[in-house]
Amino acid sequence: MHDNTSNKRRGRKRRSAAYILIPASAFVLGVAGAAVVSRSKSEPYHGVYRQEVVSVSAESSGRIASLDSPHGVEVRPGDPLMTIENGNSAAKLKTLANDRARLQRDLDEATAKAAVELAIRNDSVEKERLETRLRYADLLRTRLDVQLRRKALETGEDAGDSIAGNAAGTVMLASTQPRGSFRRLELADVANHEEVLNTQIALCEDRLAELDRLQSSLRESIERAHRIGGIKGELAAVTSELSALENAADSYKIASPAYGRVGVYRRHVGDFASAGETLVEVFDAERPYVLLTIPVADMAELAAGRHVRVAFEGIKTRKPLEGVVAEVISDAERDADIAAGPGAATAKVRVTPVGRLWPTPPAGATAFVQPLP
Repeated sequence: MHDNTSNKRRGRKRRSAAYILIPASAFVLGVAGAAVVSRSKSEPYHGVYRQEVVSVSAESSGRIASLDSPHGVEVRPGDPLMTIENGNSAAKLKTLANDRARLQRDLDEATAKAAVELAIRNDSVEKERLETRLRYADLLRTRLDVQLRRKALETGEDAGDSIAGNAAGTVMLASTQPRGSFRRLELADVANHEEVLNTQIALCEDRLAELDRLQSSLRESIERAHRIGGIKGELAAVTSELSALENAADSYKIASPAYGRVGVYRRHVGDFASAGETLVEVFDAERPYVLLTIPVADMAELAAGRHVRVAFEGIKTRKPLEGVVAEVISDAERDADIAAGPGAATAKVRVTPVGRLWPTPPAGATAFVQPLP
C-alpha cells in the first residue's frame, strides 16, 4: 500500500515536470524559428548578370566570305561583323527578266484592247452627240416658229380688242366676238406647244453635257477595266528590282548595331545564308540586367517598380549600386521537376540599373540583390 502511494506521487511529479517542459520547448523552438526566418529574410537574392541580345540578320542571300569580328570581342556600332558575297544567282535574274517580259506583253495586249474599245465607244458617243445636236437644232427652229406664231396671235388679239372697244359700233363687236374667242384658244395651244419645246430643248442640253463628261472620262474608265494601271505598277516594280539586282555589289558587310560583345556565329565561312536569317547576336553592353529566380511567396517583396541594392561577386565599388524591378517575367513558373512539389513554384524577375552605371562583370556573373526599404 505504501509503495503504491509513492508511485502515484512520483507519477504526479513527472507529469508536472512535463507540463512545464512543453511550453518551454515551444518557446525555444519559436525563438529559433524566428531567428531562422529573420536570417533568411536578411540574406540577398542571388541572380545572374546578363545583357540584352540584339539579333543581326542577313540583308540578302549569299555566301559568308569572312568573319571580321571573332566571337567574344568587344565591338562598337558600325564595326564590321562579317562579309557576305552577294547571292544574286543567274536563275533569279532570269526569273525577273521573264516576269518583266510577261508583264510587258500583258501591258501591250491590254493597251491594244483598250484602244479598240475606246475608238468604238468614242464613235458611239460622237454619233449620239451628232443626233442630239441635230434634234436640238430642229427643236430650236420649231420653237422660233411657235414664238413667231404666238406673237402674231397676240398682235391680232390686241387689234380685235381695240376695235371691239370702239364705242362707234355695237354691230362690229358682235361680229368680231366669235373670231376673238377662237384666237384665244389658238394662243393657249401655241403656249402649251412652246412649253413642251422648252422642256425638250433642256433635255437635249443636259444630254449633250452628259456626253461631254462621258467622253472626257472614257479613257480612264476603259484603262481601269483592263487593269492597265495595275500592270504598269507591277512592271515598274519588277524593272526596279531587276535593275537593283544587276547593279548590286558583289559583296556587302554586316555591321554591329550596338556597343557590346559578339556572340556565337550561327554560320561559318563558306556557308550559305538566306535573306533575313539570324547569323549572330550582339550582347548590348548599354542594356544590362540581372535575372532572378525567386519563390512565388517572395513576389510581393520584389514587385515591379521596387528599388533594390545590387552587388556583383568579385567586384567592389566605392558607392552602392542600385536597380529597379523592371518586370516579373512570369507570375508562377514551375520548375522542370514537377516532383519537387508546391515549393517549386517560382517567378523570374528582371532588375535593370538605376542611378549610377553598373560595372561590366563577366557574362553569367553572380549578382546579389537586396530590396531597399
